Parts: sequence; C-alpha cells; structure tokens
Amino acid sequence: MASKNLCIQVNNSKMFFELNIYNISYYLRSESPLPVVEVPFRKQAESDQWCPFLETLTDAEMEKKIRDQDRNTRRMRRLANTAPAW
Repeated sequence: MASKNLCIQVNNSKMFFELNIYNISYYLRSESPLPVVEVPFRKQAESDQWCPFLETLTDAEMEKKIRDQDRNTRRMRRLANTAPAW
C-alpha cells in the first residue's frame, strides 16, 4: 500500500510501483535491519551545508543557460526523430 501511494503521489508508472514493492520487500526480508535514526534533524552547525539556497545569476549567465537549454532541446528532438521506431 505504501508503494502504491508513493507512486500515485509522484505520478509514476506501474513499473516503478513494482520496483518499489520489490525494494520494500527486500529490505523487510534482509537479515541486517536498517539503521535506527536517533535524531531526525541535522545539527544547527550543519545547516549551511545542507540547506537550499538561491543562486543569483547575471543577465549573461541567464542568456547562456537559456541558450544551452534550447540547444539541448533541439539535440534531444533530433535524436528522437532519428531513433528507429520499435
């Protein structure tokens, strides 16, 4: 049930559902149990290393990023159009 709920929440296909079931059952049957988490939160000293941050980009960096994304999109379309149909 947990695997099905997870796949529904992240819109995964049936293949991922079956893979999740396999992984969950493997860990339940494994001889070495998973480690117990004593404290579920990181220490305050580690917060800078693990917290998300916003990166500020200059106009030139944004243009380069958009240009690279466009180039990659065109490359992926070319690959998709030239790939043999199965």
